[in-house]
Amino acid sequence: MDKQKLLEVFKEKLPALLGVPYFVNTAEKPYVFAAFYDAKRHELTDGRIINGNEFRLWEASTGFKQPSPLAGIIGVDEINAAFVICGLADQGTRSRDLKPYSRMIREMMAHIVTKSINQ
Repeated sequence: MDKQKLLEVFKEKLPALLGVPYFVNTAEKPYVFAAFYDAKRHELTDGRIINGNEFRLWEASTGFKQPSPLAGIIGVDEINAAFVICGLADQGTRSRDLKPYSRMIREMMAHIVTKSINQ
């Protein structure tokens, strides 16, 4: 499947209630697609407040069953001003699921910010 068709498969997996996201993907195989939603204040179940963007991340596989997108938040912890990437457990994603992608998530977010400044 080509990259454009995979992007369409990814879009079908996204929750409509979150709004229209900003899309980013890797240029080469294995293709990884990300959808970042507008920034807002997120109150987590452990009481932390994260100011940042909810996202979905999906690595297209060649198997018969395509995995579900990973769900997380990238932003700044309000209490200690630390930059964080955390998984959304209620969406079936643990923070450790995102760990292999943490650098890529940061780079994709930086790309979106740079692109929005230059528009």
